[in-house]
Amino acid sequence: MPQGKSVSHIKAIAIATSLALSAITPLPAFSDQFGLKMGEAISSIISKGINLKPTGTSNLYKATSILPGNKMFDNYRFFIVKGVGLCQITGWIPVIEDSGYGEQTQARFSQLYEMLTSKYGLSKKFDFLRSGSIWNGSSEWVMSLMQKDRYLIAIWSEQQGSKLPPDIKGIMLNTVGAGPQSALISIQYEFRNIDKCVAVDKKEAAANL
Repeated sequence: MPQGKSVSHIKAIAIATSLALSAITPLPAFSDQFGLKMGEAISSIISKGINLKPTGTSNLYKATSILPGNKMFDNYRFFIVKGVGLCQITGWIPVIEDSGYGEQTQARFSQLYEMLTSKYGLSKKFDFLRSGSIWNGSSEWVMSLMQKDRYLIAIWSEQQGSKLPPDIKGIMLNTVGAGPQSALISIQYEFRNIDKCVAVDKKEAAANL
């Protein structure tokens, strides 16, 4: 299961491929659906019946269910930093078993994209294969995704004119390859305190160098 902490790396990808990506700002949050709030402490989240477990990556936790939650997800990731609290939630849908052409993955992405668009409005979508990739055959769509040569991503932000809750900084719908014929799709919500979380996390990582 991919365990990236931030949506921000998408900007670097876009620049590297000569695509313009606006800075991410407020986006809608899972807080509305999960009863969680920006800055909540681990103890508060656990008290709401969420069985948080460490992932092995600092400040990143996981859970397989949330109440009330959403039936489309079977895995969650929470970025929670001491002194700052909850700053990011990511929900993963079950693995999509697909052909090399990726029809099922693309159809599922489109469905989720339409759902998010109907709720949050305008977004920026990236759907491209890196220049020079050897995985450029029509039957290698999922393989190119797995090799990180292909990107299928959508981002909702204030810059894009999205309709976002006041405590959310960004939303990303992301697709990653899980195998030559399987893929994963996630929806990631970043709270406005994400930058502070990232700064504290980096400081902690460098403390014992």
